[in-house]
Amino acid sequence: MPSARIFRSAPPTERAALSSAIGAVEFGTTSTYGALAAHTGNASSVRAAGAATGRNPWSIVIPCHRIVGGGGALTGYAGGLERKRALLAHEDKVAASLRRAA
Repeated sequence: MPSARIFRSAPPTERAALSSAIGAVEFGTTSTYGALAAHTGNASSVRAAGAATGRNPWSIVIPCHRIVGGGGALTGYAGGLERKRALLAHEDKVAASLRRAA
């Protein structure tokens, strides 16, 4: 089983790959832990990607609240699921408003 060490002790390339994948998720959209795992080059390490995302020390800069479980399920968030739900709802509302204005 892969270890959940990406932000703690992983080589900088793994941390960079995960940070890049999270940062690439656009405002008002979501991605899955499976997609993050695939982006780091190990599609079978979904649980490790999820655990490492939970250890993201830069959550203001790297928006890990945009990462959801398979099928869109809200799972784990260091700030709590209610905050994750609120952040996603806020982004969805703002993104919809921006789309209408464009």
